[in-house]
Amino acid sequence: MQIEAKVIPVQGIAEVPDIVEGHEEAEARRHRAELLLLNVATALAIALVTCAWVAIALE
Repeated sequence: MQIEAKVIPVQGIAEVPDIVEGHEEAEARRHRAELLLLNVATALAIALVTCAWVAIALE
């Protein structure tokens, strides 16, 4: 998910805290999703290898 922001300079405003906080939260959600995907892929790979070894053992 990408966040695009257009900053319009306004006298007296130095930063926009909501955009920075939203970006950090989005980055954290993306990292959690990537970690979940990695865990699922790892579990599927282990299951596939286990099934292959069982098939070889039963021959």
